[in-house]
Amino acid sequence: MSKKERILIFLPGNPSIPNIYADFLSDLKNQLSCEHVFDLIHLGQDPTVNMHFSSITLKNVIDSHRKMVKEILSTFSDPEIILVGHSLGCTVICDFYEEFNHLISEVYLLMPFIKPLSSNKIFVKLLGKKIFNKSLYKMGIFLSKSKMLMRIICKKYGKEKANLLEVHLQDKLYLKNLALLLLSYDKTFQENDFISKLSREDLSKIKILFAQNDFWSPIELMKLLPPNVEYKIDETLSHDFCLTQSECYQVSSHIKEFRLK
Repeated sequence: MSKKERILIFLPGNPSIPNIYADFLSDLKNQLSCEHVFDLIHLGQDPTVNMHFSSITLKNVIDSHRKMVKEILSTFSDPEIILVGHSLGCTVICDFYEEFNHLISEVYLLMPFIKPLSSNKIFVKLLGKKIFNKSLYKMGIFLSKSKMLMRIICKKYGKEKANLLEVHLQDKLYLKNLALLLLSYDKTFQENDFISKLSREDLSKIKILFAQNDFWSPIELMKLLPPNVEYKIDETLSHDFCLTQSECYQVSSHIKEFRLK
């Protein structure tokens, strides 16, 4: 019997910035003994693809990722998939996990943002206001030109991560597409109950890691999870763990501990 090819498919948070998770995924690839790693990018956020949209919804993003996953799988004869999602990427996984369940061996949801709760409803609704997103667009351009801010980011996260952030903050099309996706948040979460979708899945494969009780992934969410799902909390972690090398390794070590149980 031939050995299955182990594939790691990663669904990022929003915004998705190519290579921002490089440290984390490199460490995870070795730890999980994966032959292949696919770091997916949200619709409209790939700087190598010049695509203009009049709207981008979360459903569009989910459908785009579903298509990408199918294309990836079509190139392998007998794959074994490990799915890892961060923040909004967890929402995507909850939506199409059932479809690919027969090929999936492990699922890790990191700081999931899958339901607006009492602590973040106001902000989610604010994201749906065009004036907010126009402000976001202008703010991104302004921040990228602030040498003082970029020096602070460089000092905190390192030159490589600072350069990645600066490049995308200066990309007008990237910021426009990001704003379009944010505009769809309120309606999407009103129409979809991703918690219920998660509850219908094979929870034996799913592990969830929570960070500190931040705005995007509140600890309050735990009360709504199915009682038999396995999760951990590490309040020393931040939601944007991908920006700090030490936190990347910390998250990776939590996944290792999940696997040893």
